[in-house]
Amino acid sequence: MNSPRAVIGAAAIVAVYVLVCRPWMMRWGSTLAERDQPLPGDEIIQTPALRATRAIDIMCPPSDVWPWLVQLGYGPDRAGFYSYDWLENLIGLDIHSAARIAPELQQVAAGDHIPFGPDTDFRVELLELQSALVLRVRMHPFTGRDVLDRSSRLWLDWTWSFALRPKGQVTRLLVRTRGAWSHRLLSLLIQPLLEPVHFVMERRMLLGIRDRAEGSVDATRSSSVGHLEGGTHA
Repeated sequence: MNSPRAVIGAAAIVAVYVLVCRPWMMRWGSTLAERDQPLPGDEIIQTPALRATRAIDIMCPPSDVWPWLVQLGYGPDRAGFYSYDWLENLIGLDIHSAARIAPELQQVAAGDHIPFGPDTDFRVELLELQSALVLRVRMHPFTGRDVLDRSSRLWLDWTWSFALRPKGQVTRLLVRTRGAWSHRLLSLLIQPLLEPVHFVMERRMLLGIRDRAEGSVDATRSSSVGHLEGGTHA
């Protein structure tokens, strides 16, 4: 029989997660105003069981962030997710996040399908150049395969919305996840397991986009200064 201390300890851990950890994860980096404001794609899943809004500042304009965003995706023909590749590769995904902008991956349009995994694609629901990218996936919660028919007994319906908000020469990158699923019992899997994993990977992705965009701009500036200095000494 469980001791009273063990029960109290377990209850305290659950309470800390629900009241402190989970709210922090779901709103990481975002302001109250950003969480309350509508974003493109919100209308797709109108009554989500899951809603998270996260954000990060990137010290360059949207035109320098956008190319990294639109080339996201799984497989040798996409740029990866700029997250913890080694964790994704532990489950056999073989992801290698790009360190450069690939011109051949910049032509993305609404209606396109972008691989999310071996058997799952995102559909581009909306694209506004240098402003908004909305992706959607319907998948089986255990196999990861696409579920095209919502009459299926088990499904997750997920939107991933990215919005770029310029603030002078700084870009505010917002990402919002909205999800619904076929059965209430799936909450027992999604909330304690998938939500923390998704947070860890998405946070790293936001940092990865920031580091790549800022690093690319810094490299361009250094190259330009080097050319100018070389011309001065010539």
